[in-house]
Amino acid sequence: MRRLIAAADHEAFAEDKIMTSIVSANALASGSSLSRAHAGRKLVEAEAIGVLGWSGRRGSSPIWISEAFREEYYLNQALKLDIIECALELRLPWILSR
Repeated sequence: MRRLIAAADHEAFAEDKIMTSIVSANALASGSSLSRAHAGRKLVEAEAIGVLGWSGRRGSSPIWISEAFREEYYLNQALKLDIIECALELRLPWILSR
């Protein structure tokens, strides 16, 4: 998700479908710990529920991501930050008493 968000055209965020610079599962998996096969499966799953797709021919045209995809990503990031904040709040008195 992060790779697709980072590859999105940030100037076009007002639209429902935002183009990315990613064109294939290979491009998505490149430089990460994801295998091409796993990236491909995840792209197929996301395409099946309509949160991303290809702007033209699959595997050779830019992938678009939907507003729902972006909202899910942002929600996940916010939840992670909440977890970190709660953990810090729980440990802060212990740290300050040292």
